[in-house]
Amino acid sequence: MKKPLIIALCTAAALAFVPATHAGSKERAAVGGFVGGLIVGHALGKHAPAPVIRETVVYDHHPRHAPAGYWQENRVKVWVPGHWIVRVDRCGTRVRHYVAGRYEWRTERVWVAYAPAHRSHGRVAYAR
Repeated sequence: MKKPLIIALCTAAALAFVPATHAGSKERAAVGGFVGGLIVGHALGKHAPAPVIRETVVYDHHPRHAPAGYWQENRVKVWVPGHWIVRVDRCGTRVRHYVAGRYEWRTERVWVAYAPAHRSHGRVAYAR
């Protein structure tokens, strides 16, 4: 805080002793603006360092057990109802066609969970 004040006083004293015959008002204004800019820039440039923020990070390193089970793929017969399809022929005419309902075979993925069978010596034995 004292340093910018001392610089400003020294600059003002130096400019006060400059004779008016050596420099015109434009030159004095340019020098004053430059020195004033340096002083203001120095004062604004001084800032307190950013505060240090300390945070506690908790890392849960215990492994999560996946649910006991497996995926099974089953083939299922599914009824697909009849529906209309719109097609464009060679002439650019839109033509509607009816597709009749039918059965289709699809594959479904199902989760099969293990059922706990019994406990023995503190461990769980799963039945498949």
